[in-house]
Amino acid sequence: MAEGKAIALTAAAFAAAMFMGQLDATVIHTALPTLAGDFGVAPVDMSIGITVYLLAHAAGLPASAWLADRFGAKRIFAVSVLGFTFASLLCGLTQSLEQFVAARIFQGACAALMMPVGSAVLIRSAGKKKLVQVMSLTASVVLIAPTFGPAIGGFCVTYLTWPWAFFINIPPGLLSVYLIIRYVPELDAQEPRPFDTRGFVLAALAMTGILLGLDRISSASSSLAFALACLAVGAAAGILLLFHLRGNPHPILSAEPLQSRIYRIAVLGGGASIRIALRALPFILPLMFQLTMGMSAFAAGMALIMLNGSDLVIKPFIRKILARFGYRSNVIATSIAAAIGTALCAAFTPETPVWVILASLALIGASRSILFTGVQTLLYTEIPEEQTIQATVLWNVFQQLTSAIAISLTAIMLNWLAAMHGRWGDAPNLADFRIALLVIASLLVLAVFSFRRLDHDAGAELSGHKRT
Repeated sequence: MAEGKAIALTAAAFAAAMFMGQLDATVIHTALPTLAGDFGVAPVDMSIGITVYLLAHAAGLPASAWLADRFGAKRIFAVSVLGFTFASLLCGLTQSLEQFVAARIFQGACAALMMPVGSAVLIRSAGKKKLVQVMSLTASVVLIAPTFGPAIGGFCVTYLTWPWAFFINIPPGLLSVYLIIRYVPELDAQEPRPFDTRGFVLAALAMTGILLGLDRISSASSSLAFALACLAVGAAAGILLLFHLRGNPHPILSAEPLQSRIYRIAVLGGGASIRIALRALPFILPLMFQLTMGMSAFAAGMALIMLNGSDLVIKPFIRKILARFGYRSNVIATSIAAAIGTALCAAFTPETPVWVILASLALIGASRSILFTGVQTLLYTEIPEEQTIQATVLWNVFQQLTSAIAISLTAIMLNWLAAMHGRWGDAPNLADFRIALLVIASLLVLAVFSFRRLDHDAGAELSGHKRT
C-alpha cells in the first residue's frame, strides 16, 4: 500500500476512535435526568456516572505508555477501542445505577488507553513532516462530536430511548477497529522501563479515595462517614505517593515538570481554576434547562450547540489572536469574559428570550476555546524536550482529575443548597442553580489573579507576539 494511503487510513482510524470518545463524553449530559428517573435516583446523584468514568480514565493514564511499549501500540489501540465499544453496549443495557457505574468504569479504563496510545500510533505513522497536516484534519473531525453531542443525546432521549445515547458509539467504534486491524502498520514494541507498581497503586488509591469521597458527599443516599473515610484514605495515599515519587528512579508520574513556574500556573493555578469552572458548565446547564426552565432534553442539547459551536468556529482564529495580544492578555481577558457569560446564565428564567441564552452560551464557548488552547500550549514553554512525555502525562492526569472534581463539587453545591432549605434529596430549584453558577463564575475571576503572575512576554516564542 502507498505510504500516503496508509497514513490517511491510520488517521481515519484515529479520528473514528476519538470521535466516539468525544461523543460519549458529551451525549450523557442531556440524558442524566431521564436516566435518574429510570434508575430511581435524584438527577444530581447521576453525577457518579460521569465521575467514575473520569476517575478510571485518570487512573489508567499513567500505565498507557508502559502497556504500549510492552505489548505493541497497535495491539493496545485496537483492544482499547474494541473495549470502549463493548462498554458502550453495556451502558445501554444496564438496568440499575450500580450496573451503569460498573460499565462506566470499564469504559473510562478503555478511554485511558485509547486516546494517548492512539495519538502515539498516529504520530509514529505520520512522521514529523506530515504530522501537522494529519492532526489538523483529525482535529476538525473530532471537534464535531462535542459540538453536536448534547443535541444528539437529547434527540435520543426525547424521541428514542436513552440507551441509544450509548448505542450510537458502536458504528464508529467498529469502523475504527476494522481500520486498525486492516490498515494500521505494525509498530515495533519498545523495551519498556520498569513499571512502578507501587506508584501506580498509590496513585489509583489516592484518586479513587478523594473523588469517590467527594461524589458520595454530594449524594443524599450515601453515608457521610463512608465519604469521609474515602477522603481520608485518598489523602493518606496521596501523601505516601509524594514520598514515593521523590525516591523512585522510574516513577509512574514525574513531578519534574512542576519545577517550571508557567507549568505550575497552567496545571495547578489559574489553569486548574478555569478547568473546574468550565467543565462544570456542561453538567449544570442541561440540568437547569430541563429541571427548572421547562426544556426537553433535545431542546437543552440544541441550546448547548451554541456553547460548543462557538468554540469550534473561533478555533481557526486563535493563533492570530494569540500572536496579536499574547498569552497573558488573552487568558486574563477570556477568563473575565467567561465569568461574565456564566453570571448571565445565573440570571436565566423560563421567560428569558432564546437569543439572550444563545448569546451568553456563545460568549462562554468562544472564551473557553481561547482559554483552553492558550493554557494547553503555554504549559510547554519552559519544559525541556526530554520532559515532554512526562509533562503530557501529568497534564492529562490533572485534566481528568479537575474535570471529575468539577462534577463532584457542583453536585455537592446543588444538594447542599437544597438541604439548607429543607429539600435534601429533592431536585434543585432555580435559586440553587443560580447560586452554584455564581460560585462557578467566581472561580473564573479567581483565575485572573493567578494568570497575572505570568510575564507579559510569556510564551512569545510560541505565539509570535511582540510587545509594542
